[in-house]
Amino acid sequence: MANVELVDTELANLNIIDEEEDPMVVLGVNNDDEESYDLCLVGRVLTDSVVNFPSLRNTLADLWHPLRGVSITELENKRILFRFYSEIDLKRVLDGMPWFFSRHLIVFHRLRRGEEPNLIPLWHTVFWVQVHNLPVGVTSEGTARQLGDFVGKFMEYNSSVVTRGGCKFMRIRVLIDVRTPLKRKKRISMEQNKFIYALFQYERLPLFCFICGRLGHGESYCEARLTLGNQQVEFGWDLSLRATPRRGGQSVSKWLREEPGKNKGNDMDIDGERRIRRHLEERKKEEEVEDTPVEL
Repeated sequence: MANVELVDTELANLNIIDEEEDPMVVLGVNNDDEESYDLCLVGRVLTDSVVNFPSLRNTLADLWHPLRGVSITELENKRILFRFYSEIDLKRVLDGMPWFFSRHLIVFHRLRRGEEPNLIPLWHTVFWVQVHNLPVGVTSEGTARQLGDFVGKFMEYNSSVVTRGGCKFMRIRVLIDVRTPLKRKKRISMEQNKFIYALFQYERLPLFCFICGRLGHGESYCEARLTLGNQQVEFGWDLSLRATPRRGGQSVSKWLREEPGKNKGNDMDIDGERRIRRHLEERKKEEEVEDTPVEL
């Protein structure tokens, strides 16, 4: 009798298991419970250092002064959620990239429906890049696209050649992967087997490394030092990549003359920049990747 009851119990358990495995068909999915990210950005500060979140929150809000305000919330893994209440405010922040906090770049991504802010890769940012040393007639959209795709991913360009301080250059807006070294120059083949170098300068360029050329850290914290050992550190990048900012309100009187032999502000050797620049000029012929010519 006991064996019969044991068999009945096991059969009942099997029926329960079978019922649990029988799938239920869901007729409709209610998305009302999902959090809306229609006007949201997710971002992170590109640094391994601890970020003072209250200070960042107040600094960016004061810097952006959005018309309808902004909510800034700290998430996991050093991520930050920026919720806007107006498309105009959000677009103004995107158009104004790059943004920084304590000299460190902030990487942003606009969230789309269904995206999880804690899972989105945050490796790309936008820069305006000035292209110098281009001859007349080589500032077309086709050239801008080729150079933009070499620096990163081409987005747009300024069709008019900009002149500043007697220097002419083209401006291209580029999406850059922060994991790759900043591009410095590109060899361009011209007619009659002649070559020139297009030189890149990045507008509003934040902290970057002179050793590896990557954003987010300086030379003191570069992992490349681990492989160098006692070897002398060579700087492959320098401040010449940083475009000179426009300085408003500093017009010079037509009656003012510079005294011979006096140093001007632009001639100052800041942090040994002149020495590093000379070193880079000696290494130009050794470049391989950047020496692959673009046919125009």
